[in-house]
Amino acid sequence: MNKIYLIFSILLITIILSCQNQNVETKEKPLIKKEKKVSFDIDGYYFLNDTIIFKEIKVLSILISTKDTIDKSNYNIINKLYLNILDTKTGREIELKVKEYKFENKKISLSVTIPEIGIFSFEGTFLGENGPMNDNVIEDKTFVMKGLVKIGNNFTKMTSFTYFAGD
Repeated sequence: MNKIYLIFSILLITIILSCQNQNVETKEKPLIKKEKKVSFDIDGYYFLNDTIIFKEIKVLSILISTKDTIDKSNYNIINKLYLNILDTKTGREIELKVKEYKFENKKISLSVTIPEIGIFSFEGTFLGENGPMNDNVIEDKTFVMKGLVKIGNNFTKMTSFTYFAGD
């Protein structure tokens, strides 16, 4: 009987000490969740809400390609930027590389020459918190950017853009 009492006592003490050690460990190492700061990413296609046709040219979309690297403002760096247009006379789609652009503080401005038409320029603002790529927007439905489109000296229109991430 004394052996059983001794074994039971040792087992009980072991369990109590084990539980106390676990409590001490959790008190010493509290779990702290650190939220990862999400970058402002604008990678994707931007489609105009309005149909813009000027001198047989229809503006289709703006394509922005970003790198995985970010700048000092936590914005993904633009790798390539294109204006996609349609020549309504020939039915040919044309992709024009935009070389002149500026992007900071959720604002973008760009300009590119459309042959035989003039300069296309756009100044706009992104509407979300972290850019459409990270804001979980509904593609092709949610307005993610708004701004002013100018073509040559004769056309100006304020419009909004929807977003498509592409493939």
